[in-house]
Amino acid sequence: FEFSAREITFADRTGRRWGKEVVGCVVDWVEPSGWAGFAGLGQGDLLIRIADKEIRDLATLKEALEDLKKNRPAQVPIMVRRGIQTAFLSLEPQWEE
Repeated sequence: FEFSAREITFADRTGRRWGKEVVGCVVDWVEPSGWAGFAGLGQGDLLIRIADKEIRDLATLKEALEDLKKNRPAQVPIMVRRGIQTAFLSLEPQWEE
């Protein structure tokens, strides 16, 4: 999906003032001309939800991405936390035949 993500670290929690209730995966890298880049996903965004799946950790992120590969939807809604705001993005993948 042309991005990579990681677990929330202690440094993330202290630097961004996130409590234990904040869950998700932090976007570590985005391919600028890839699906995620065109959707507006950025390094440092916190992935909260992809399609209908809540992202709590890397395991739930992997599960959500595997479901997308299997179902191949035309559009994928993504909910991210960016600073103090929540943003909704729309990923439009070009699936290989």
